[in-house]
Amino acid sequence: MLGLGHKKKGASAQGASVQVISIGELDIHLSRKRVKNINLRVGRDGKVMVSAPTRVPLSYINDFVRSKSGWIHQCQKEAIDRLNNTPRQSIFEHNGHHYFWGQRHLIEHQKTTKLAFKLENDTFKLSLPDPKPSDTQIQKCIDNWYRTEIKNAIPALLEKWQPIIGAEARDWGVKKMRTKWGTCNIQDARIWLNLELCKYPKNCLEYVVVHELAHLHERHHNKRFYSIVEQCLPDWRAQEHTLENFVIAP
Repeated sequence: MLGLGHKKKGASAQGASVQVISIGELDIHLSRKRVKNINLRVGRDGKVMVSAPTRVPLSYINDFVRSKSGWIHQCQKEAIDRLNNTPRQSIFEHNGHHYFWGQRHLIEHQKTTKLAFKLENDTFKLSLPDPKPSDTQIQKCIDNWYRTEIKNAIPALLEKWQPIIGAEARDWGVKKMRTKWGTCNIQDARIWLNLELCKYPKNCLEYVVVHELAHLHERHHNKRFYSIVEQCLPDWRAQEHTLENFVIAP
């Protein structure tokens, strides 16, 4: 998945110990397992995951990852491009499509006097005046619609989870982020959520909200942190898996 804005250390769905280590400028999610070889994988979101035998020295893992750094950076670049440069066909063109809360919707053009974008009867309506607006203007219009929708969804989630977690965000906002689903400024009790979350199933947004609120109790991804998250969302790993593997198809 895209990073939630913090270095992660906790238990994986398989029970293996997971820690985040820095190798050069890379954050590596390292798990020690009963395997014979070092395995390296870059998720669709750019997250770098390494599984290694329990007794392999960290220095050996370091050298292995550095030897693959060129390939890793290329995979991460492709992941960022997928997130931020959704193919034009899926955004701008008539009979293209786009996603909202995990559902794929057809896009239809209609002529009008004002640029507008909305979801109507399970279809996105992109209203285009003459002369046709620039791609930048269209993208801004679409982003504004998504921003309104996700901002409408967040307050109910905060109202639900803040009393349960026992922590309150004094401020929150939505913005596009390249490599994080959310961030938490613990000192100011402020959280930010990625605009792209409104394209994923809605329970993924709920998970990220819970995740960031949990950081108001615990800065680090340690046993205490994941205990808080798991008490709230016992199936949090399923949501994390969805964020990592859900495909926004062109």
